[in-house]
Amino acid sequence: MRSINGTSPLYVKNVGRGTTTSTAVGCAILALSGPLLILFASVRAGGLLGVVGGIVLSVLAIPFSLWVWRGMRRQAARIRRLDELGVEAAAEIVGVTPATVGEAAGVALDVRLTAAGIEPYEATIRCTEDDRLRVGVTLPATVEPQSKEFMLHSAAVRGEKIALQ
Repeated sequence: MRSINGTSPLYVKNVGRGTTTSTAVGCAILALSGPLLILFASVRAGGLLGVVGGIVLSVLAIPFSLWVWRGMRRQAARIRRLDELGVEAAAEIVGVTPATVGEAAGVALDVRLTAAGIEPYEATIRCTEDDRLRVGVTLPATVEPQSKEFMLHSAAVRGEKIALQ
């Protein structure tokens, strides 16, 4: 990504309500697993090993759950800010290069974002490979003018397949 006034544009990925809910439930289950193990092990005779395991699990799982939960909340706040303050924009793909997305093969898209009242700028995002993502294609986007955070509104970028009718 290219720097703008010392800050890099931030791509905000809309993960959807279902992902947010399932992440919250998963964090709660993980955070409670250690204390529940302690509870169940303490009522059994000879459950010292379970109690120690529950303490270790609690020490590891609770901070990790809070870290994941905080990241999810931060992402939801970015999406809300884009919904409230964002302006419609166009993101023209100016470059496509092979890249990795996690452990999978994907592409790095260089996009030029333009919107009314905002100086055009470029950013790079990584996503799964899709034949619809070619140089010259323009995707709908939302840009937050102050922070340069942006969201692309395209099924191709999210890796969704469109059913043919």
